Amino acid sequence: MDRYILRYADVESDIIKINEVYFNMASVNFKKLKSANDVKAMLRHCDKEERLKHEHSNKEINKDLTYKNITFVKADYRATCKRFDNRIKTLDETTNTNKRKDRVQAFGLTIPACKDMSDNESKHFFQDVIKHIIQKFSKDNIVWAGVHYDEIHDYIDGKNIETSRAHMHVYVVPEISGKLDGKTFSSKANMIALNNEIDSIARDKYKTIFLTNEKPRKKSVEELKVDSVRALKAEVKRLSENIQRGNETVKSQAEHIQRQSNEITRLNNIIVKQNGTIDELNKAISEVQKDNAVMEKLEQSLGIKSKQKSRSVQHNYDYER
Repeated sequence: MDRYILRYADVESDIIKINEVYFNMASVNFKKLKSANDVKAMLRHCDKEERLKHEHSNKEINKDLTYKNITFVKADYRATCKRFDNRIKTLDETTNTNKRKDRVQAFGLTIPACKDMSDNESKHFFQDVIKHIIQKFSKDNIVWAGVHYDEIHDYIDGKNIETSRAHMHVYVVPEISGKLDGKTFSSKANMIALNNEIDSIARDKYKTIFLTNEKPRKKSVEELKVDSVRALKAEVKRLSENIQRGNETVKSQAEHIQRQSNEITRLNNIIVKQNGTIDELNKAISEVQKDNAVMEKLEQSLGIKSKQKSRSVQHNYDYER
């Protein structure tokens, strides 16, 4: 391996995400980079020191974990940019005949670890893959290669919460037979060949598969974050609507209970009034009963006197006869 490529560092890895990948599938993503600015922007994004200096639109980057990132290139950001410039300059001044303004000057290859591969296995797997890529595309065309471990995140995929896998970035000048030839470099046949070659590494050495035939999702991290936020917002809206409906139901039930309570209060007031009336009637009845008792005594008294008078009259009558 050329001195430009570092040997694997013994670092502890984590599940990560990257800036542009096929999510939830095992295959290589080819990203066209047509201008030097495009290439250098990606190199800046990947460089350890530059990542620590700048804020990133990708808020999932955890700078506390950037030290874990692996770099296969013995060069800082400036030196890497210079290496890229020199490679393009050398080709343009010698064998390259493609001088079009819209030519592809580099490809960003994104290579995920195999599904369910352990962190230790993924380290060695990526080392074997970069060795193969150097042999396949030539060390002179490898601008930068490395793995990020500071972009850990979960995301929503449909109804499931998934965790992104470890990924390796490789930036390659698409030189074929001395010419910048992005079309051939990224032809269907060449993409299939590279994927099959990496799959063979996975099968032969790691007893697993790289190509899983999972449905590809060509989404950037930001697009995926937007989808996740959109899904979360939809879920929040659904729950809010359920809560609103629940509140309306509770309110309706509370109003019904209040009406029932008011009716009970009204009936209780009627009962209280009726009880008052009954008490008054009972008092009146009691008074009447007392009066009746007095009357009965009077009647009894009058009854006795009446009988005595009647007997006296009868006696007088008999005497006169």
